[in-house]
Amino acid sequence: MLTEDVRSFLVDSGIVTSTQLSDAEEAARSGQLHVELAGSLILNIASAFVPQSLASYLNIPLQQVDAWLASGLLSAFFVGNLVLIPAWQIDSSTHTGLLNSLQGLHDLEDAKRIHDLGDFMYDAQPTLRRHAAATPVGWLSSGGDMQPVLNALNDLQRTIADRSGV
Repeated sequence: MLTEDVRSFLVDSGIVTSTQLSDAEEAARSGQLHVELAGSLILNIASAFVPQSLASYLNIPLQQVDAWLASGLLSAFFVGNLVLIPAWQIDSSTHTGLLNSLQGLHDLEDAKRIHDLGDFMYDAQPTLRRHAAATPVGWLSSGGDMQPVLNALNDLQRTIADRSGV
């Protein structure tokens, strides 16, 4: 189900053990878990940093990552006792190493489950156009204004609410 590179990263980084990963893949194959749900969970975990690996990636002290987490500038989620920082928040081309306008997304009441934004942040949004639809991460990384991203997120939330009858 996963490529060997992804499997190796997940196990070598300590996110999961090889047994846990094999069990999750088997559950997905056997139908015990909905394949889409399992894929989304694996993608969210695989596209996240543990604090130590983020510090290494950005070549900064671990204390800086801890300070960002404590201040709310970076958001994280937990898998067991493991702290995972969604990678969409990171842009190594900026002077801080963080995605432009990141605080604006974290200030949203609906962003409490920050890992759920990963799917949105990496999907092309038709309303974010220059020459073609852009992903919110790409839009913000290229200096785009935060408001169109917030508008696209609000549109998505309205669509989900309309479909669920809320």
